[in-house]
Amino acid sequence: MALFVIAGKCNCPFYARIELLADKLSLNLPNFRVTKIVKQPQDWKEFTEWITKKHGWFVEESPVVWRELVDQGGKGILIGGANEFQELVAAYYGEQTLMRTDEMLNIMKDNIKYKIQEDQEQQMKINNTPSPSNVIVIGAAGFDISDFLANILNGEVFGDEMIELYLNDEVKNKNKLFELREVLEEAALPKLSRVHISDDVDECLTHAKQVIILDVIPREGPSFSDIRTQDEWEPRNEWLLRRFLYFDKLGQKMKQKCPKSVRVLLAGNIAADTFFMEMTTPTCFDVTTLHRRTKGKIPPAQIVGLVKPLELRARAAVAKHLKVRTYDVTDVVIWGNLGSSVSLDLSRSCVSCRRHFDAGVVGGNHIRLPALSVAENPQWLRKELLSELRKANSTRKPEYIGLLYENAMTECLKECWNSNQNDPNQITSLVMISRVSYTVCTYTDLSRRPITF
Repeated sequence: MALFVIAGKCNCPFYARIELLADKLSLNLPNFRVTKIVKQPQDWKEFTEWITKKHGWFVEESPVVWRELVDQGGKGILIGGANEFQELVAAYYGEQTLMRTDEMLNIMKDNIKYKIQEDQEQQMKINNTPSPSNVIVIGAAGFDISDFLANILNGEVFGDEMIELYLNDEVKNKNKLFELREVLEEAALPKLSRVHISDDVDECLTHAKQVIILDVIPREGPSFSDIRTQDEWEPRNEWLLRRFLYFDKLGQKMKQKCPKSVRVLLAGNIAADTFFMEMTTPTCFDVTTLHRRTKGKIPPAQIVGLVKPLELRARAAVAKHLKVRTYDVTDVVIWGNLGSSVSLDLSRSCVSCRRHFDAGVVGGNHIRLPALSVAENPQWLRKELLSELRKANSTRKPEYIGLLYENAMTECLKECWNSNQNDPNQITSLVMISRVSYTVCTYTDLSRRPITF
C-alpha cells in the first residue's frame, strides 16, 4: 500500500492543485492512501523545523510531499514539492492535472476559510475542556499501588474529571516511578491526562486537588517477614523525631503552595500488618504534625488518616460470624490509637439482607437490623473479635495486605469525594482533628473518629 503525506500552507495554490490530484488517486486506486496536513502561513516555519528534526530533510517551500514506508517502517522517502509529485504520479500512475490559475486560487480561498474555521473550533473545544485535576502521590515507589491508581484513573473516585497524576519519591527510587508510569500509560486508562515523575515535592503541590501520602518515613529494622526482638528496631523516639521533621517541613510547603480546597489522605504503611506494632505508622502523630503546620490555610476536616483497612477486616470478621456478605455489614466504628490499642464499637453496626442456607425468610436491603441483636454470640464480637483478628493476621501474606490497603484507600477516597452512592449515610472511621466534639478540647487529635459524609 502506498501512503503519501501532503503538507502545505492553506494560502498556497500549488498545494491546492496537488491536493485535488491526490484525492482523485485515492478515490480510484484501492492501495493509494493520502494524509493531508494544512498549516497557517505563520506556522509553516515551525512545521519545517519539525520535519528537519524528525526526518532530516531540509525543506522551506510549500508544499512538501513524502511517502511513508508502511510495510517496512522507517522515516519515509522525500518526494519533493508540487512539481516532483506531479512527475511521479504521471510516470507511475499515468495521471496528470490540468487546472487553470483561477481554479487554483478559488480552492486556495476555500482552504483558507476552512482552516480558519477548523482552528476556531479546535480552540473553542480547548477552552470548553476543564483543566485536569492534580492528584499527588507522595512515597509512590514504596509499594505496588498500580491497582489503586488504576481505580482512580478509571473514574471511580473523581467521576468524569481528567486526572494529572504526580508520582513523588526520593531520587534513588526514580526507576520504580518510571516503571509505574509505563504501566499506567500502557493501560490506556480513560481519565489519565498525564503522569509526572518528580523527586521534589515543591513541583507537585501547586493546584493540587488530592494529596495521598504513603509510608514516607519507614521505621528502620527487620523486614516484614522477619519477626525479631524489639531491640533490633530503631528507637521509637528517634523514628518519631524523623517523622516530625519530615511532616513539619511538608506542612510548611503545603501551606505555601496548596490551594485551600486541597484534601490530604495519610495512608501510612500499606506493606505492614495493622497489628504489627513495631511497623505500624503513627498516623495520629502524623495528622497532628501536618495540621499544626497547615493551620489557618487547610481546614482540619481536609487532613485525614486512613483507618479503613482495619475497619474492612473487622467488617469481614463480623460478616463471617453472622453468615452474611461483608457488603451487608455497615457502620463498624473503630476507636483507639493505631500502633497502641484499639477498640471495636458495634453499637451502631447494622446488617441487611441476611442469607443462610437454612434460613426460611431472607430480608431485602431495606431491612436493617442491629448486628448485635442477630449475632449468635454478641459477647464474642465485643470482647474476642480483635484478638481473633490478631491471630489470623500472623499467617497473612504481604501481597494480600497490599491488596487490602489499595481497596481501602479507594473506598476511603470515594466516601470523601461522595462518589460512593451505595449508602450515603454510612459511618466510617478516620484519623482527624476534633472540633469541640466528644467533650475534648478543640484541635485535639482523635485517632479514630466516626464520620458520616
